[in-house]
Amino acid sequence: MSKSLRLIIMPTEQCNFRCQYCYESFKFGKMSLEMQDAIINFVRKNIYKYTEVHLDWYGGEPLLAFDVIQYISENVLKICKCAKKPLITSVTTNGYFLTLDVYKKLQSYNLVNIQVTIDGLKKTHDRQRVLADGKPTYDVILNNLLEIKNKTKSGIAKIIIRTNVTKDIFNNFTDYIDFYYNCFGDDKRFSFLIRPEGEWGGEAVHQIEEQLMNKNAFSQVYTKIIQKNKLNLSFYENYFEPAGSICYAGIRNSFIIRANGKINKCTCDLDSEINDIGKLLPNGDMELDINKHAKWICLKERSECFNCNFFGSCVSSNCPMKMLGPKEFYTCGYEKVYLIPTLIMLSRSGIIKEWGQIMLTKKYKIKSWRTINLYLGEGCVCCSGYFCGCM
Repeated sequence: MSKSLRLIIMPTEQCNFRCQYCYESFKFGKMSLEMQDAIINFVRKNIYKYTEVHLDWYGGEPLLAFDVIQYISENVLKICKCAKKPLITSVTTNGYFLTLDVYKKLQSYNLVNIQVTIDGLKKTHDRQRVLADGKPTYDVILNNLLEIKNKTKSGIAKIIIRTNVTKDIFNNFTDYIDFYYNCFGDDKRFSFLIRPEGEWGGEAVHQIEEQLMNKNAFSQVYTKIIQKNKLNLSFYENYFEPAGSICYAGIRNSFIIRANGKINKCTCDLDSEINDIGKLLPNGDMELDINKHAKWICLKERSECFNCNFFGSCVSSNCPMKMLGPKEFYTCGYEKVYLIPTLIMLSRSGIIKEWGQIMLTKKYKIKSWRTINLYLGEGCVCCSGYFCGCM
Protein backbone atom coordinates (compact mmCIF):
# COMPACT_ATOMS: atom_id res chain seq x y z
CA MET A 1 0.00 0.00 0.00
CA SER A 2 2.75 2.48 0.93
CA LYS A 3 4.40 1.92 -2.47
CA SER A 4 1.27 2.91 -4.39
CA LEU A 5 0.51 6.51 -5.33
CA ARG A 6 -3.15 7.45 -4.99
CA LEU A 7 -4.32 10.79 -6.37
CA ILE A 8 -7.96 11.67 -5.77
CA ILE A 9 -8.46 14.42 -8.35
CA MET A 10 -11.31 16.93 -8.45
CA PRO A 11 -11.37 18.10 -12.10
CA THR A 12 -14.14 20.49 -11.07
CA GLU A 13 -15.83 21.26 -7.78
CA GLN A 14 -19.04 22.28 -9.51
CA CYS A 15 -22.00 19.89 -9.70
CA ASN A 16 -25.15 19.61 -11.77
CA PHE A 17 -26.99 18.13 -8.74
CA ARG A 18 -28.23 19.68 -5.51
CA CYS A 19 -28.69 16.66 -3.24
CA GLN A 20 -30.60 17.22 0.00
CA TYR A 21 -27.69 16.05 2.16
CA CYS A 22 -24.69 17.38 0.21
CA TYR A 23 -21.85 18.86 2.28
CA GLU A 24 -19.92 20.48 -0.58
CA SER A 25 -19.73 24.23 -1.22
CA PHE A 26 -18.94 24.09 -4.98
CA LYS A 27 -16.20 26.61 -4.28
CA PHE A 28 -14.01 26.23 -7.36
CA GLY A 29 -14.74 25.68 -11.03
CA LYS A 30 -13.00 23.62 -13.67
CA MET A 31 -9.31 22.81 -13.21
CA SER A 32 -7.03 24.97 -15.35
CA LEU A 33 -4.78 23.51 -18.03
CA GLU A 34 -1.79 24.73 -15.99
CA MET A 35 -2.93 22.65 -13.01
CA GLN A 36 -3.62 19.64 -15.23
CA ASP A 37 -0.05 19.83 -16.50
CA ALA A 38 1.18 20.19 -12.91
CA ILE A 39 -0.43 16.83 -12.03
CA ILE A 40 1.14 15.20 -15.08
CA ASN A 41 4.54 16.68 -14.16
CA PHE A 42 4.16 15.44 -10.58
CA VAL A 43 3.56 11.88 -11.76
CA ARG A 44 6.42 12.08 -14.27
CA LYS A 45 8.87 13.30 -11.61
CA ASN A 46 7.84 10.78 -8.97
CA ILE A 47 6.81 7.62 -10.85
CA TYR A 48 10.10 5.91 -9.94
CA LYS A 49 9.13 5.93 -6.24
CA TYR A 50 5.99 3.85 -6.68
CA THR A 51 4.93 0.42 -7.86
CA GLU A 52 1.62 1.65 -9.32
CA VAL A 53 -0.49 4.78 -9.78
CA HIS A 54 -4.16 5.17 -8.85
CA LEU A 55 -6.20 8.05 -10.26
CA ASP A 56 -9.57 8.41 -8.53
CA TRP A 57 -11.89 10.99 -10.09
CA TYR A 58 -14.08 12.86 -7.64
CA GLY A 59 -15.99 16.16 -7.47
CA GLY A 60 -18.22 18.08 -7.52
CA GLU A 61 -19.33 15.99 -10.43
CA PRO A 62 -16.17 14.85 -12.24
CA LEU A 63 -17.88 14.05 -15.54
CA LEU A 64 -18.78 17.75 -15.90
CA ALA A 65 -15.08 18.14 -16.74
CA PHE A 66 -14.64 14.97 -18.77
CA ASP A 67 -12.08 16.67 -21.00
CA VAL A 68 -9.86 17.15 -17.93
CA ILE A 69 -10.18 13.46 -17.07
CA GLN A 70 -9.23 12.51 -20.64
CA TYR A 71 -6.23 14.84 -20.84
CA ILE A 72 -4.68 13.80 -17.52
CA SER A 73 -5.50 10.10 -17.95
CA GLU A 74 -4.00 9.86 -21.43
CA ASN A 75 -0.77 11.56 -20.36
CA VAL A 76 -0.39 9.62 -17.12
CA LEU A 77 -1.09 6.39 -18.99
CA LYS A 78 1.83 7.18 -21.33
CA ILE A 79 4.10 7.87 -18.36
CA CYS A 80 3.12 4.61 -16.67
CA LYS A 81 3.66 2.61 -19.85
CA CYS A 82 7.15 4.07 -20.29
CA ALA A 83 7.96 3.33 -16.63
CA LYS A 84 6.32 -0.12 -16.87
CA LYS A 85 4.09 0.68 -13.90
CA PRO A 86 0.34 -0.06 -13.88
CA LEU A 87 -2.25 2.71 -13.93
CA ILE A 88 -5.54 2.02 -12.14
CA THR A 89 -8.50 4.41 -12.30
CA SER A 90 -11.88 4.80 -10.65
CA VAL A 91 -14.71 7.33 -10.71
CA THR A 92 -17.27 8.51 -8.15
CA THR A 93 -20.12 10.05 -10.14
CA ASN A 94 -23.79 10.84 -9.84
CA GLY A 95 -24.23 8.91 -13.08
CA TYR A 96 -26.13 11.57 -15.00
CA PHE A 97 -23.44 11.95 -17.68
CA LEU A 98 -22.31 8.31 -17.56
CA THR A 99 -23.33 7.51 -21.11
CA LEU A 100 -22.21 4.41 -22.96
CA ASP A 101 -19.59 6.38 -24.90
CA VAL A 102 -18.19 7.95 -21.71
CA TYR A 103 -18.05 4.54 -20.04
CA LYS A 104 -16.15 3.01 -22.96
CA LYS A 105 -13.66 5.86 -22.93
CA LEU A 106 -13.11 5.47 -19.20
CA GLN A 107 -12.47 1.78 -19.73
CA SER A 108 -9.53 2.63 -21.98
CA TYR A 109 -7.82 4.20 -18.94
CA ASN A 110 -7.76 0.92 -16.97
CA LEU A 111 -10.98 1.60 -15.09
CA VAL A 112 -11.54 -0.79 -12.18
CA ASN A 113 -14.67 0.63 -10.57
CA ILE A 114 -17.33 3.29 -10.81
CA GLN A 115 -19.51 4.29 -7.87
CA VAL A 116 -22.95 5.67 -8.71
CA THR A 117 -25.49 6.69 -6.09
CA ILE A 118 -29.14 5.73 -6.50
CA ASP A 119 -31.20 6.55 -3.43
CA GLY A 120 -33.93 3.95 -3.42
CA LEU A 121 -36.66 3.77 -6.03
CA LYS A 122 -37.72 6.62 -8.32
CA LYS A 123 -39.87 8.54 -5.83
CA THR A 124 -37.28 8.76 -3.04
CA HIS A 125 -34.33 9.25 -5.36
CA ASP A 126 -36.00 12.14 -7.19
CA ARG A 127 -36.72 13.77 -3.84
CA GLN A 128 -33.18 13.42 -2.44
CA ARG A 129 -31.04 13.81 -5.58
CA VAL A 130 -32.27 16.49 -7.97
CA LEU A 131 -30.66 18.69 -10.61
CA ALA A 132 -29.59 22.22 -9.69
CA ASP A 133 -32.86 23.46 -11.22
CA GLY A 134 -34.87 20.98 -9.14
CA LYS A 135 -35.67 18.56 -11.97
CA PRO A 136 -35.57 14.76 -11.43
CA THR A 137 -32.55 12.60 -12.26
CA TYR A 138 -33.57 8.98 -11.67
CA ASP A 139 -34.65 7.94 -15.16
CA VAL A 140 -31.49 9.26 -16.85
CA ILE A 141 -29.19 7.48 -14.38
CA LEU A 142 -31.03 4.16 -14.51
CA ASN A 143 -31.19 4.22 -18.32
CA ASN A 144 -27.43 4.95 -18.48
CA LEU A 145 -26.66 1.95 -16.26
CA LEU A 146 -29.01 -0.36 -18.13
CA GLU A 147 -27.46 0.64 -21.47
CA ILE A 148 -23.98 -0.10 -20.11
CA LYS A 149 -25.19 -3.44 -18.82
CA ASN A 150 -26.94 -4.44 -22.06
CA LYS A 151 -24.39 -3.15 -24.58
CA THR A 152 -21.06 -4.03 -22.94
CA LYS A 153 -20.08 -7.47 -21.80
CA SER A 154 -16.34 -7.19 -21.34
CA GLY A 155 -13.94 -5.26 -19.12
CA ILE A 156 -12.85 -5.57 -15.52
CA ALA A 157 -14.69 -2.49 -14.26
CA LYS A 158 -17.11 -3.02 -11.40
CA ILE A 159 -20.11 -0.73 -11.04
CA ILE A 160 -21.00 -0.07 -7.43
CA ILE A 161 -24.51 1.19 -6.81
CA ARG A 162 -24.49 3.05 -3.52
CA THR A 163 -27.69 3.84 -1.65
CA ASN A 164 -27.87 6.27 1.28
CA VAL A 165 -30.80 4.86 3.25
CA THR A 166 -33.34 7.11 4.93
CA LYS A 167 -36.53 6.07 6.71
CA ASP A 168 -38.59 6.50 3.53
CA ILE A 169 -36.17 4.33 1.54
CA PHE A 170 -36.22 1.69 4.28
CA ASN A 171 -40.02 1.55 4.22
CA ASN A 172 -39.84 0.27 0.63
CA PHE A 173 -36.58 -1.62 0.92
CA THR A 174 -38.01 -5.03 0.04
CA ASP A 175 -39.31 -3.56 -3.23
CA TYR A 176 -35.90 -1.89 -3.72
CA ILE A 177 -34.13 -5.25 -3.47
CA ASP A 178 -36.53 -6.96 -5.86
CA PHE A 179 -36.39 -4.16 -8.43
CA TYR A 180 -32.61 -3.87 -8.64
CA TYR A 181 -32.18 -7.62 -8.58
CA ASN A 182 -34.41 -7.78 -11.65
CA CYS A 183 -32.37 -4.99 -13.29
CA PHE A 184 -28.83 -6.12 -12.48
CA GLY A 185 -28.96 -9.47 -10.70
CA ASP A 186 -27.71 -11.40 -13.74
CA ASP A 187 -24.60 -9.21 -14.19
CA LYS A 188 -21.82 -9.72 -11.64
CA ARG A 189 -20.20 -6.41 -12.60
CA PHE A 190 -22.91 -4.64 -10.60
CA SER A 191 -22.68 -4.72 -6.83
CA PHE A 192 -24.37 -2.77 -4.05
CA LEU A 193 -23.12 -0.66 -1.16
CA ILE A 194 -25.78 0.20 1.40
CA ARG A 195 -25.09 3.00 3.89
CA PRO A 196 -27.23 5.00 6.31
CA GLU A 197 -27.73 8.61 5.29
CA GLY A 198 -25.66 10.65 7.73
CA GLU A 199 -24.50 14.11 8.71
CA TRP A 200 -21.27 14.48 6.73
CA GLY A 201 -21.02 18.24 7.07
CA GLY A 202 -22.72 21.36 5.72
CA GLU A 203 -26.19 22.68 6.40
CA ALA A 204 -28.20 20.96 3.66
CA VAL A 205 -28.69 17.71 5.58
CA HIS A 206 -30.67 19.47 8.32
CA GLN A 207 -33.65 19.67 5.98
CA ILE A 208 -34.01 15.86 6.20
CA GLU A 209 -32.93 15.28 9.82
CA GLU A 210 -36.20 13.51 10.63
CA GLN A 211 -35.37 10.98 7.89
CA LEU A 212 -32.04 9.86 9.38
CA MET A 213 -31.88 6.39 10.95
CA ASN A 214 -30.12 5.54 14.21
CA LYS A 215 -27.83 2.54 14.64
CA ASN A 216 -30.48 0.09 15.84
CA ALA A 217 -32.95 1.15 13.17
CA PHE A 218 -30.37 0.70 10.41
CA SER A 219 -29.67 -2.86 11.60
CA GLN A 220 -33.05 -3.78 10.15
CA VAL A 221 -31.74 -2.95 6.67
CA TYR A 222 -29.33 -5.87 7.06
CA THR A 223 -32.21 -8.08 8.20
CA LYS A 224 -34.10 -7.37 4.98
CA ILE A 225 -31.02 -7.94 2.82
CA ILE A 226 -30.40 -11.28 4.55
CA GLN A 227 -34.03 -12.33 4.19
CA LYS A 228 -34.11 -11.67 0.45
CA ASN A 229 -30.51 -12.81 -0.22
CA LYS A 230 -30.55 -11.39 -3.74
CA LEU A 231 -28.18 -8.43 -4.05
CA ASN A 232 -24.58 -8.80 -5.18
CA LEU A 233 -22.60 -7.67 -2.11
CA SER A 234 -19.11 -8.63 -3.25
CA PHE A 235 -17.78 -5.09 -2.70
CA TYR A 236 -18.11 -5.56 1.07
CA GLU A 237 -15.43 -8.23 1.03
CA ASN A 238 -12.81 -5.51 0.47
CA TYR A 239 -13.43 -4.15 3.97
CA PHE A 240 -12.32 -7.44 5.56
CA GLU A 241 -8.96 -7.63 3.84
CA PRO A 242 -5.81 -6.63 5.77
CA ALA A 243 -5.93 -2.83 6.00
CA GLY A 244 -9.12 -2.94 3.90
CA SER A 245 -11.01 -0.55 6.19
CA ILE A 246 -8.29 2.08 6.52
CA CYS A 247 -9.57 5.40 5.20
CA TYR A 248 -7.62 6.73 2.23
CA ALA A 249 -6.98 9.88 4.32
CA GLY A 250 -4.79 7.84 6.68
CA ILE A 251 -2.53 6.52 3.92
CA ARG A 252 0.81 8.23 3.41
CA ASN A 253 0.86 8.44 -0.38
CA SER A 254 -2.80 9.35 -0.82
CA PHE A 255 -3.59 12.96 -1.73
CA ILE A 256 -6.65 14.89 -2.83
CA ILE A 257 -5.85 17.46 -5.52
CA ARG A 258 -8.56 20.07 -5.63
CA ALA A 259 -9.49 21.98 -8.78
CA ASN A 260 -7.35 24.96 -7.73
CA GLY A 261 -4.31 22.86 -6.78
CA LYS A 262 -4.85 22.75 -3.04
CA ILE A 263 -3.84 19.46 -1.41
CA ASN A 264 -6.22 17.84 1.08
CA LYS A 265 -6.35 14.45 2.78
CA CYS A 266 -10.13 14.01 3.19
CA THR A 267 -12.96 14.68 0.73
CA CYS A 268 -15.24 15.80 3.57
CA ASP A 269 -14.96 19.23 5.21
CA LEU A 270 -12.69 20.41 2.43
CA ASP A 271 -12.10 23.84 3.92
CA SER A 272 -11.14 22.63 7.40
CA GLU A 273 -7.78 24.04 8.49
CA ILE A 274 -6.38 20.61 9.41
CA ASN A 275 -7.46 19.26 6.00
CA ASP A 276 -5.46 21.86 4.04
CA ILE A 277 -1.98 20.30 3.95
CA GLY A 278 -0.37 22.02 0.98
CA LYS A 279 -0.54 22.88 -2.70
CA LEU A 280 0.64 21.58 -6.06
CA LEU A 281 2.99 23.96 -7.84
CA PRO A 282 2.89 24.50 -11.63
CA ASN A 283 6.24 22.70 -12.07
CA GLY A 284 4.79 19.54 -10.52
CA ASP A 285 6.35 19.90 -7.06
CA MET A 286 4.06 19.19 -4.13
CA GLU A 287 4.55 21.72 -1.35
CA LEU A 288 3.36 20.03 1.86
CA ASP A 289 3.07 21.06 5.48
CA ILE A 290 4.83 17.95 6.80
CA ASN A 291 3.62 18.50 10.36
CA LYS A 292 -0.02 18.57 9.28
CA HIS A 293 0.47 15.61 6.98
CA ALA A 294 2.07 13.61 9.79
CA LYS A 295 -1.04 14.07 11.95
CA TRP A 296 -3.12 12.21 9.36
CA ILE A 297 -0.81 9.23 9.00
CA CYS A 298 0.56 8.97 12.56
CA LEU A 299 -2.65 8.84 14.55
CA LYS A 300 -2.65 8.23 18.29
CA GLU A 301 -2.62 4.55 19.20
CA ARG A 302 -5.80 3.31 20.83
CA SER A 303 -4.95 0.46 23.18
CA GLU A 304 -8.62 -0.49 23.41
CA CYS A 305 -8.45 -1.49 19.73
CA PHE A 306 -5.59 -3.97 20.10
CA ASN A 307 -7.74 -6.92 21.17
CA CYS A 308 -10.37 -6.34 18.52
CA ASN A 309 -10.58 -8.99 15.80
CA PHE A 310 -11.23 -6.21 13.29
CA PHE A 311 -8.04 -4.32 14.15
CA GLY A 312 -6.06 -5.80 11.25
CA SER A 313 -8.56 -4.32 8.84
CA CYS A 314 -8.88 -0.75 10.15
CA VAL A 315 -5.76 -0.31 12.37
CA SER A 316 -7.68 2.41 14.26
CA SER A 317 -7.68 4.52 11.09
CA ASN A 318 -11.28 4.21 9.97
CA CYS A 319 -11.88 7.98 10.06
CA PRO A 320 -8.85 10.21 10.72
CA MET A 321 -10.93 13.35 10.17
CA LYS A 322 -13.07 12.65 13.22
CA MET A 323 -9.98 11.94 15.33
CA LEU A 324 -8.36 15.18 14.20
CA GLY A 325 -11.49 17.34 14.31
CA PRO A 326 -12.49 19.68 17.14
CA LYS A 327 -14.29 16.90 19.07
CA GLU A 328 -11.42 14.42 18.63
CA PHE A 329 -13.51 11.26 18.84
CA TYR A 330 -13.08 7.82 17.33
CA THR A 331 -15.77 5.89 15.56
CA CYS A 332 -15.65 2.33 14.25
CA GLY A 333 -16.54 1.68 10.62
CA TYR A 334 -19.89 0.30 9.53
CA GLU A 335 -18.47 -3.19 8.99
CA LYS A 336 -17.30 -3.30 12.63
CA VAL A 337 -20.45 -1.70 14.07
CA TYR A 338 -22.61 -4.14 12.12
CA LEU A 339 -20.07 -6.96 12.11
CA ILE A 340 -22.38 -9.89 12.87
CA PRO A 341 -25.11 -9.03 10.33
CA THR A 342 -22.47 -8.15 7.73
CA LEU A 343 -20.79 -11.55 8.13
CA ILE A 344 -24.15 -13.30 7.99
CA MET A 345 -25.05 -11.29 4.90
CA LEU A 346 -21.80 -12.18 3.14
CA SER A 347 -21.99 -15.78 4.23
CA ARG A 348 -25.51 -16.21 2.91
CA SER A 349 -24.30 -14.68 -0.36
CA GLY A 350 -21.54 -17.32 -0.54
CA ILE A 351 -18.77 -14.69 -0.44
CA ILE A 352 -16.99 -15.53 2.83
CA LYS A 353 -19.02 -18.40 4.16
CA GLU A 354 -16.32 -20.50 5.83
CA TRP A 355 -14.45 -17.58 7.40
CA GLY A 356 -17.69 -15.89 8.48
CA GLN A 357 -18.85 -19.06 10.18
CA ILE A 358 -15.57 -19.45 12.11
CA MET A 359 -15.53 -15.83 13.22
CA LEU A 360 -19.15 -15.83 14.36
CA THR A 361 -19.06 -19.11 16.23
CA LYS A 362 -15.71 -18.58 17.98
CA LYS A 363 -15.41 -14.85 18.59
CA TYR A 364 -19.06 -14.25 19.44
CA LYS A 365 -19.64 -17.62 21.12
CA ILE A 366 -22.73 -18.33 19.05
CA LYS A 367 -23.55 -21.96 19.75
CA SER A 368 -23.75 -23.12 16.15
CA TRP A 369 -24.26 -21.98 12.58
CA ARG A 370 -27.74 -23.47 12.80
CA THR A 371 -28.44 -21.11 15.70
CA ILE A 372 -27.72 -18.15 13.42
CA ASN A 373 -30.03 -19.49 10.75
CA LEU A 374 -32.89 -19.70 13.26
CA TYR A 375 -32.81 -15.93 13.57
CA LEU A 376 -32.38 -14.99 9.94
CA GLY A 377 -36.10 -14.76 9.34
CA GLU A 378 -36.87 -11.91 11.71
CA GLY A 379 -33.55 -11.21 13.47
CA CYS A 380 -33.15 -11.90 17.18
CA VAL A 381 -36.27 -13.08 19.03
CA CYS A 382 -35.89 -10.38 21.71
CA CYS A 383 -34.87 -7.28 19.75
CA SER A 384 -35.37 -8.21 16.07
CA GLY A 385 -31.77 -7.19 15.51
CA TYR A 386 -28.20 -8.26 16.23
CA PHE A 387 -27.09 -6.09 19.13
CA CYS A 388 -28.42 -7.60 22.37
CA GLY A 389 -25.99 -10.55 22.53
CA CYS A 390 -28.68 -13.08 23.45
CA MET A 391 -27.58 -15.43 20.65
